[in-house]
Amino acid sequence: MAEFYPSDGHTPADDLARFLACVHPDDRAQIEEILGRALREVTTYSIEHRVILPAGGEGTVHQEGRFSCDENGVLAHGVGTIQDVTERRRSEEQVRLLTYFDELTGLPNREFLRQQLERSIATARRYQRSFAVLLLGLDQFKRFNETLGFKTGDTLLHEVAKRLATVIRTSDTVYRDAKATDPNQIAEQREGTIARLSGDEFVLVLTEIHNPEDAVVVAKRVARSLSDPFPIDGELLYVSACIGITIFPLDGDTADSLLERAEAAMHEAKTQGRGHHNCYSGAVKKRAQRKFLLENELREALRSDALEVYYQPRVDLKRRRVAGMEALARWRHPQLGWIGPDEFIPVAEQSGLIHSLGLWVARTACAQTRAWQKAGLQGLKVAINLSPAQFHDPDLCQSMLEVLDQAELAARWVEFELTESMLLEDADSSLATLTLLRKTDVGIAIDDFGTGYSSLSYLSRYPLTTLKIDRALIRDVHRTKEAASIASAIIALGHGLGLGVVAEGIEVVEQLRFLEAKDCDEVQGFHFARALPAQEFADWVAAGHVDLATTDRVPQLAHG
Repeated sequence: MAEFYPSDGHTPADDLARFLACVHPDDRAQIEEILGRALREVTTYSIEHRVILPAGGEGTVHQEGRFSCDENGVLAHGVGTIQDVTERRRSEEQVRLLTYFDELTGLPNREFLRQQLERSIATARRYQRSFAVLLLGLDQFKRFNETLGFKTGDTLLHEVAKRLATVIRTSDTVYRDAKATDPNQIAEQREGTIARLSGDEFVLVLTEIHNPEDAVVVAKRVARSLSDPFPIDGELLYVSACIGITIFPLDGDTADSLLERAEAAMHEAKTQGRGHHNCYSGAVKKRAQRKFLLENELREALRSDALEVYYQPRVDLKRRRVAGMEALARWRHPQLGWIGPDEFIPVAEQSGLIHSLGLWVARTACAQTRAWQKAGLQGLKVAINLSPAQFHDPDLCQSMLEVLDQAELAARWVEFELTESMLLEDADSSLATLTLLRKTDVGIAIDDFGTGYSSLSYLSRYPLTTLKIDRALIRDVHRTKEAASIASAIIALGHGLGLGVVAEGIEVVEQLRFLEAKDCDEVQGFHFARALPAQEFADWVAAGHVDLATTDRVPQLAHG
């Protein structure tokens, strides 16, 4: 309870003045106005404000009171309460920060972004203006967490946020301000937003644009700024990002539609490679709708066992016989027709269905291989592709052992195919996984060799069994000296390391002749057969192509 009485020669006005001297300077004018109004109207008042503490620093108080004046209108008496609410206010501030701001970067979060977009939409409608939404996704950010640890990954995200804040004009951005955590209050400070949407995704709302090209200019500026390395923990880290762009009201008239379509445009940009930007369009909309449709249909296909596994033969050039086959997923939809793996495999990866799909292919292919063995087709090794998500699954070895056990298939009749980039994402983890796999006696092949990193160090470090030369390096071996030299060197390299060498994409007999002369171990391609359904593959082998007779000219085997 606080009271102002005439005492010790001090008037209530003197006491009030001493009290006002304790009020935080930034709040003093507002408090004087409130108290002045209460004094003039002789009414109660209720206010909350900051004060300067005697020991230094500041606190927050809540006060309620009432003044009374004498017959001359001079302050005669004041009574009220003053309550210290510093801790309560700090707790409320913290709740607001957690509600509206990302703890890691200090940028507004998804909830704040949504409210900001709604305000931007209302303003744009009122004044018939446009604004842009840029959704930025860092390229392959997962590898930083996997190779350098989550602490480094978090530091990198924080530095990216700071870099973005320096690139965008002040009038286009909003930052966390300890003095203003209410969204409505913050909205008055800036006319746009940079927000962290989730994970490695950021959103830029650009309110001051005159045409869509302005947003493209900003997207390019952002891309250029991110191209400079980030010095973190003594390392220089290089990042890039793909950006999707939407324009209000051209591409959407709600917060959800603008964000969803910006995300679709961003994913479309990622298909074009690292560091690209893409504006939302009708074509993007159609592709996004088809991806959504395919994801739902793929879930149903996996549930109902509606996919198929096809098998492309691999021919042993030395023994002139079919040595095995590569198992490949195929999808023939009853209404949509044939859907190529180059379309549905990315959908499976993006939707998280790749684990189920990969496991289904492995289970089906192993069971089929064992069935062929029991039917008399002996000596066939099946090659099964592993996706990055499968390979980095800690339960991979156990799940594949269960597949082999269920199929009653010996591990030596299975070979897993990986890409070079998969091995190098986390070298130590990859080595541990490959070592466990090799202990089971399965083969390990590097697929598409020659188009990625092609490092001698990893070839000698990992327990590999096979190199598969990419078709792009085989295409011209019979036409150009350069292609022939590269293919010859890879074959010699593989043999020097004790690895089997398989050439993909054989289409003409001249390619075959070259590979025979260079002692390539196995080949596969359309020259022999396309990937065939299980029964057609068995019929093809049973037709007499398992044990090829040696002739001056290798016969062209049946096409599927």
